[in-house]
Amino acid sequence: TELYDSIGNSDLCGSEIIVGRTASSSKMSYGTAIIADGTQKLSRALAIQQFDGSSATWGKGIYAEQSAIGIDASDSFIELKDYFRVKRDGTITGGISGLTLQAGGSNQNITLAPSGMGSVSLTVNSLSSAVGMIITVPNPANEVAVGLAIEQYSKQGNGLNINNYDIGDGIFIGNGSNGYGINIFNGYSNPTGTGSGINVFRYDNSTGIQISGKSGSGTAALLVLNQDSGCGNASSITISDIAPTADTFVISNGGKTSGNLINLFHTTSTMTGNGILMNLGYNSSFTGNFIRLLNNGVAKFNINSSGYITTLTKINLNATSPPSTGAATILHLANIDGTNSQLLLDAFAAIPSVKLRRANNTAASPSAVSINNIIGQIITDSY
Repeated sequence: TELYDSIGNSDLCGSEIIVGRTASSSKMSYGTAIIADGTQKLSRALAIQQFDGSSATWGKGIYAEQSAIGIDASDSFIELKDYFRVKRDGTITGGISGLTLQAGGSNQNITLAPSGMGSVSLTVNSLSSAVGMIITVPNPANEVAVGLAIEQYSKQGNGLNINNYDIGDGIFIGNGSNGYGINIFNGYSNPTGTGSGINVFRYDNSTGIQISGKSGSGTAALLVLNQDSGCGNASSITISDIAPTADTFVISNGGKTSGNLINLFHTTSTMTGNGILMNLGYNSSFTGNFIRLLNNGVAKFNINSSGYITTLTKINLNATSPPSTGAATILHLANIDGTNSQLLLDAFAAIPSVKLRRANNTAASPSAVSINNIIGQIITDSY
């Protein structure tokens, strides 16, 4: 049976099929049962086509004020060919143009809420470089719009957990503006918290954090730490290392030809602290070296835990290296060309002096000098 609406009717009244049953009935029944002949492959249980005679759609194909549609199907609940499909397992499949979820009204949200301990899973099925999620924030009147906001309320859970099992990037951020690729405001919602902005927990031999600058990428610093004056006595960088033998901090450079590997620079304010402070052996013991300088594996300068310089010390103000010294030399001083060299000892309300002292045996077990031993001498030499 085909029922056609009267298109030319000015009051737009259509044909109606009204199916009713007595309200006192205790059994569930179908208001209207539509069964398609299964032998016809192109048959439809229900086909609805709406024509209004113009480009504007006035009415609705299906309209309900209570429960809109109840469907019991073996495959798909709803299928709009080439556009949309809802399967009975809950899978929603978009059409040839993709799938768009767009909230109506004004300033409304789209909520994905799993049940129980379930998760919201976004899976990309592709053999090449597909993007799992793209978040596009239009240019709104409010320039502080947020592309992705993650609010974590559980005590021990993760706001964002990314597991990368291949050689791709867990997170890739391309920042083309003057903003930040990542901006972490620690303590924003809990000023008394003690958490970390970034925590890298490494299980293998991979690098915890790697910052790489592209060749010719400008003169800006790869890493900038700005400590606000109101941050109290907090450290800009704290490295806690419990590895027994591994290096705590390593700067490895294979292509640098000039410049500085480390540059400590202070300006503007008045400073009374230390450029470098070493407090080793605090509440423990320290028997190593405060500073050890090597050139191609050869020791050039060393200060041990007692503050002693344990290498040959050369103070050279000349532009070239002075002639080599003998094996007995422990302090070598050289001045610039054409300038006299002198060793000056200042004393105030006291007598400056040069003292030569000798003992026999060893430094660990010294003994008295013997008769006729030379106590000390000043030697002159020529080149």
